[in-house]
Amino acid sequence: MKALASDIDGTLVFNQQIKKQDKEAIEKYQKEHLFGVCSGRPRCALFDLEKPKLDFYILSSGAEILDKDLNIIQDFPMKKEIVQQIFNEYHQHAQIILQTGNADVFYTTLKEDYNPKLKVISSFKEVEHESSMVYRLFLKMTKRLRKACFEINQKYHEIEGFQNRNSVDIVRKGCSKGTGIKSLKIITD
Repeated sequence: MKALASDIDGTLVFNQQIKKQDKEAIEKYQKEHLFGVCSGRPRCALFDLEKPKLDFYILSSGAEILDKDLNIIQDFPMKKEIVQQIFNEYHQHAQIILQTGNADVFYTTLKEDYNPKLKVISSFKEVEHESSMVYRLFLKMTKRLRKACFEINQKYHEIEGFQNRNSVDIVRKGCSKGTGIKSLKIITD
């Protein structure tokens, strides 16, 4: 049996929807193989993926692997102390998203209207009870973004920062979308 993983935003989902022909192609593929997603999104941000039913989910940049029923197969949380240090260091000049193991909500210092599970926070104390999976920093300037990613990778040896177009995803060292796919392969073999 083969498995195919797709990114979500700008690949499978456009304007918060999956195209009808893509849904049909996925359902046809799933008759003989597995189909799932591999994304930086957390579990609580899957509101636009209700149909079709997927076989697996590699989420939070590989930090969380879920089965077809959204049960955790494997997860790789970061140490809370490191997340708190990064929050304290960057919250004054970055917009922050904190993706946790909580399936009902994710936390941010910015206001986004499109996700009903978003909770705006102003202090790390509001989330210190959560297990942290992925930490995403949104910075306005590309130069500052590159610098923040470099600084994080130099300063913290237990985590890694990955630069995107307008953000830095931070996960536990050795954790990535690629390692998420490899973990899924081992689990499903």
